[in-house]
Amino acid sequence: MKRSMMQIYAQNSHEAWKFYKQAFPDAVENGCWGNEDGSIGHAEMVLFGQVIALAQSDNASTGNAMQFCFEFDENEKHIISTAYDVLKEDGQIINPLGDSCGYSPYQFALTDKYGVNWCLFI
Repeated sequence: MKRSMMQIYAQNSHEAWKFYKQAFPDAVENGCWGNEDGSIGHAEMVLFGQVIALAQSDNASTGNAMQFCFEFDENEKHIISTAYDVLKEDGQIINPLGDSCGYSPYQFALTDKYGVNWCLFI
């Protein structure tokens, strides 16, 4: 296997792409290819050594049962707090940032405004 990636399908793909680049400013863009209608056909960013891909979806997805989980070192709290500050906008917070769960002293879990579930923690 050459690589694996996690895929996001989002309505308003250009807005979603900007949103995720803001949430993860240290991510490296690995390409962005458009559709004829101006939406994103396929875009990739390398985020913490993982490829996150995004494409336009014209269907509202329901029943999203997956979650993107990233574990960080103690000295990387700033990455978690930056992501939280952006991703919580118009999202549904499951666990607020902080000591909100039994397994981590610094964590959050939420579903962002595009329906993607995130959990970042130490």
